[in-house]
Amino acid sequence: MKKKNNNLTPYIFLLVFIIIFLVSGMFKFSMSAIASNSMYPELKRGDAVIIEEVTDKNRDTLKKDMIVAYEEDGSIITHRIVSIEMVDGVEYVITKGDNYDIKKKTKKTKDDIIGIVRFKIPFLGYPSVEISETRNK
Repeated sequence: MKKKNNNLTPYIFLLVFIIIFLVSGMFKFSMSAIASNSMYPELKRGDAVIIEEVTDKNRDTLKKDMIVAYEEDGSIITHRIVSIEMVDGVEYVITKGDNYDIKKKTKKTKDDIIGIVRFKIPFLGYPSVEISETRNK
């Protein structure tokens, strides 16, 4: 009976390369770990998300119900756009975590939005979340 060769080494190296590529942030797409359940059930703590960088070319594509990323206090926050408002000639993006009370909204300018969440990879962000939490204790 012949034994199958289940050598996963090339696939593991490819996965590691892709993760390093995305985490480096030097490209149009980056990866970020979800550290809380503010977007539960859409995004769960420990999920990783692939974020497309917002540029001058795609900034005007931001619309209600998109999940976007912005920086706050040194952390990347991912929340859903609940509305876009124009105030004194400035467009504001109003965001909220899906798992938050309706009153807990954040108001950002379109320029504050750094990325659009394109897809998630369940559980891949756990190591990063755990390391970050251990370091901050």
